[in-house]
Amino acid sequence: MLNSTAIAKDMGALDAFLQAQGIKNAQFTPVGEDMAPRRYYRIHADGVEKKLICIGPPDEDPAAHIGHLVRNTVRLSDALIAHGIRVPRVYASDPAQGFALVEDFGDMRMDQAIAAGKISAEDAYNYAAEIARKLAAINDISGLNDYYASHVHAGRSKLVQWYLPILLQRKVDANFVDEYIDIWDAVEAAVEKPRECFSHIDFHLMNLMYLDGHEGVECIGVLDYQGAMRAPYVYDLVNLLDDARRIVPDHIKCSAIDAFTKNMNAKELMLFNAHYAILSAQFHSRCLGQFIELAFMGKGQYLQYLPSLLKQFKADMQAPVLAPLKAWLDAQGMDFDTPLHVDVDAAAKWLKV
Repeated sequence: MLNSTAIAKDMGALDAFLQAQGIKNAQFTPVGEDMAPRRYYRIHADGVEKKLICIGPPDEDPAAHIGHLVRNTVRLSDALIAHGIRVPRVYASDPAQGFALVEDFGDMRMDQAIAAGKISAEDAYNYAAEIARKLAAINDISGLNDYYASHVHAGRSKLVQWYLPILLQRKVDANFVDEYIDIWDAVEAAVEKPRECFSHIDFHLMNLMYLDGHEGVECIGVLDYQGAMRAPYVYDLVNLLDDARRIVPDHIKCSAIDAFTKNMNAKELMLFNAHYAILSAQFHSRCLGQFIELAFMGKGQYLQYLPSLLKQFKADMQAPVLAPLKAWLDAQGMDFDTPLHVDVDAAAKWLKV
C-alpha cells in the first residue's frame, strides 16, 4: 500500500481534505488506469468502506481538461443519479485542489464479469443498451460540449491522415483531406439531423462496472462520463455495440437494437438506421487512424485492433446512405479486406509526425 506522500505533492492538503470527511491515517491502493491527468486510489482506513480518492489537476490548472474538471464531475454525477443512472456518488470535493472523494464500484468490469460467468453477454449488452436508452432520454444538455464542434467529430479525418498514407505509401496533402471531409459533410447533410441528447461519449464495457448483488440493469455501474457531450441520440449505442476492441455477436447486437428502438415508428426507425450507419462508420474510421497515431506515440498495443476495426468498417460501407463515401474510398484504392501492417519506423516517411 501507499501512503499519502506517494500520491500527492501536497500531503498536508490531502490529509486535511480527508480528515474533514472523518478519514484519518489513510493508506491507499492504486485503482485502474485513466488516460486523463488524474489518478484513483482505494482508501484503507478504520471505518471507511467503498470509497476512492480521485486526484487530478486543480480546476484552474491549465492541465485540467474541461471534460474532467472536478466541478463537472460533481454536476454530472448528481444529474445522472437524478435520471436513474448508477454512477459513483461524490461524497466531497475540492476543485481548487483537484480532489474528489467518490463511491467505489469495485474492480470487476462488465467484460470481466462476462468472462468470469457472473453474467451472460446477452444480458450484459441488453442492460447496457437500456442505460444507453435512458441517457438518450436526457434532454437537459445545457453546458455540455457540442459533438459536432468537438475533437471527436473532427476525428473523421484521421483515416486519411494516418491510415491511407501508409496503405497508399504516399503523403497526402490538405486538399486530399478536405475532399474526404466534403464527402462526409454531404453524407450527413443528406439525412435529417439527429436529435441531440446527453451522451457519455465513451460508452463501452470497459467503462461499465459489474455490481455484485444487484439484479437486472442495477448490476451496472457507469464510469468515465466526465467527457459527456450533447450528441446524437444513437452515439452511445454505437460505441457499445460497435466497440473498437471486440466484435459483438449479431444476435446480441440485434437484440440490443430492438430493445432500444422498440417504441419507434416507421419513419423514426428509418432515420435511426441511417444515423446509426453514419456514426458507426465515423467511429470505426476515426479509430483506424487514431490507433495508428497512438502507435507513433509509443502505444503500439492498439494496432492489434486494426483487423476487427477494418471488418466493421467494411460492414458499415454496405449502408445505402454511405454509398458516396464508399465510392470515394474505392477510387482512392482503399482495401477493405486486408488489415494494414504497420511498421512505425518504416511508415514515418508517409506521415506528418
